Amino acid sequence: MASMDQEIIGITRTIYGTYLQTLKTLGLPFELIPNTTLNERFDVQSGIEPPVTQMPSMRYLAIGNLGHKTIKADDGSDETVPVPHRASDAGLYGQIPFVLREVTNDLPAHIRDRYALRVQETHDGVNYYAYYLRRIPMQDVVAQLQRVEVVDGIATTTPFTPTTDNLNPDRPNISNTGVVLGSSSSESASAILTVQLGPDDIAEILHAHKVRTGSSRSPVISEIALCSGVDKEVTGNSGGSATFTYNEVLACQVNVHISTYHALGYASNGATFTLDVGGVEPMLGEDDVSNATFL
Repeated sequence: MASMDQEIIGITRTIYGTYLQTLKTLGLPFELIPNTTLNERFDVQSGIEPPVTQMPSMRYLAIGNLGHKTIKADDGSDETVPVPHRASDAGLYGQIPFVLREVTNDLPAHIRDRYALRVQETHDGVNYYAYYLRRIPMQDVVAQLQRVEVVDGIATTTPFTPTTDNLNPDRPNISNTGVVLGSSSSESASAILTVQLGPDDIAEILHAHKVRTGSSRSPVISEIALCSGVDKEVTGNSGGSATFTYNEVLACQVNVHISTYHALGYASNGATFTLDVGGVEPMLGEDDVSNATFL
């Protein structure tokens, strides 16, 4: 299995993401609200405000394993159903690390740069460094406008290019009676975020699961979170006396919860998270309003 995005079951946008979006839209400074960050949950740079010149951005990914439950079908077979998040949930139900390394075998610097929320943990008397966030590469991400047309349940997406007509809109003719039926069209702002996990990345997650649980069975990812934050250079060490600097995250807040279900034991050759981030607006154009059917 080469892909982890075959089925997105449910999406919950958080009030913390909405709060951040509102601040950005209005040009207001960011204020850190207590009990809203993963920094507080993992006690990493907890309570530290980003510089006033920096606004958090949604460019981090978290994974968890408690976004599902199993129920019995009528024929006695097992079925997996999602456990959705609330808009006020500031954390995952069961967040798991992408990497868990002994302190004497920590990640090299060029690989450590992919991760954040570095936490020291002890399992069976052995000290480890866990990494609970993965940075989302942004260099190839392009935001674009699209129009989505749904015909007989099939959605067709085409680029949307504004014209002078959009700057000089005609007023639609709307009847004083009846109800305007909904449109089959919508317009959206879209940006595709992709995080590719190679065989070595999958092996790190499998290893972390085995160390933390003592089990060699396949771990499950059933919840994903898109998180915002700001990078900050901090000082750390890896089991020796020498210290080094690396990028940690400040003010890390969950913006979006995604319910899904994937057994990583079947993705040993690699996996890809592909997520479409943006907003969709229903369209009521001249065909939909001026020529609408009224009930």
